[in-house]
Amino acid sequence: MPPRRLAILLPVLACATAAGGCGDDEPAPVSTTPQERADRRGPLPRGWTRVVNRRAGFSLGIPPGWKARGARGATLVRSGDRLLAVSIAADRSADGRDLPADVYVRRTANSLEGYRALRVGRPQPLRGARYPGSTVSARGVFARTSLRQAIRVTALRRRGRVTFTLIFFRTARAPAARYRAATRGMVRTFRAGPAEP
Repeated sequence: MPPRRLAILLPVLACATAAGGCGDDEPAPVSTTPQERADRRGPLPRGWTRVVNRRAGFSLGIPPGWKARGARGATLVRSGDRLLAVSIAADRSADGRDLPADVYVRRTANSLEGYRALRVGRPQPLRGARYPGSTVSARGVFARTSLRQAIRVTALRRRGRVTFTLIFFRTARAPAARYRAATRGMVRTFRAGPAEP
């Protein structure tokens, strides 16, 4: 894999394996968490593949040619050209159950490690998703590789139960419009379910 394409995955891997701001893998105490149920999976666009993460309790569709793999309860998705990567995780900690989505996305974006000159925008309400949520854009330079990235943190909430985060990392030179339909489709096809041990 070319070094600049590999570089886009480094912050995704760091985010997927970190606790806290990128989605905590710590299970919630049974006595305080309402029972979760699996939502019915909706149809996928033609040619898309459904990715299921039973440990974290979610599924979503990815476009043709995109690849997904698991890492410590998170799912990592990479575009076919390897210029965009996505970290998807579930947070069932107290923050994930209780924080408003706009607060959650801003905290998550500000907690991304390894960036120079990280600039985080204002959270916006999420539209077109099955679950209520919020999204925020950020930009920064990943220090390890000097790669300039455009980042979008999206939070989907099951109030009182869990917050799911989809963090999109895009090489800043790649136009956002190239991935717009794909990223919106991933959010639209996202479905929640109970986490399995």
